[in-house]
Amino acid sequence: MIILFVKTVKKLNAKQMKNIKQSGPFTFYLLSAALLFQGLSGAAGGLLLIIDPTGNLINMPLQWLSGSPFANYLIPGLFLFSMLGLFPLIVFFGLLIRHKHSWLAALFTGGTLTLWILIEIIIIGFQIQPPLQIIYGSLGILIIALSLRPSLRAFLNRIGTNPDQGRNARSLIHRSRAITVQAEEGPDPDARSQDQ
Repeated sequence: MIILFVKTVKKLNAKQMKNIKQSGPFTFYLLSAALLFQGLSGAAGGLLLIIDPTGNLINMPLQWLSGSPFANYLIPGLFLFSMLGLFPLIVFFGLLIRHKHSWLAALFTGGTLTLWILIEIIIIGFQIQPPLQIIYGSLGILIIALSLRPSLRAFLNRIGTNPDQGRNARSLIHRSRAITVQAEEGPDPDARSQDQ
């Protein structure tokens, strides 16, 4: 994931770098901050659960998992690390470069987070202390609401980048240059001799 992130940063073109500098609506910055917070906290929490599947590092007792399909926190930690940690960071980067479809990935992140909290409440019950279910459930709903804001989508569609646009434009430029060169050189001499 980190290698993919570094390769993507190296491929940024001038338009994408200019887009990063353009300011957006307040919802854009609020959504970016929410995704960054979710990504960092999800990656950290997931990593701690992967390192210690008993949950002792973050004070999560194993008895919370009674009645669940999990014997320990390893699989929930892997999901938390990847889907609610690394993925929101990738979505944050997509917003940073103003990718026009990043709002859709943010919507998926918010839905995944909200569903995660609902399933957690069903499996282990509602936990008042620590109030993480309330905090992250609210964060998921906030990410969904911000992702659906028309002002955000309009902003990203107006200046957003689409990776296919660059490839298509380069292909079109290459073909038009070939046609121009052919027109300047005139017809192929071998083709003229065959006509005569």
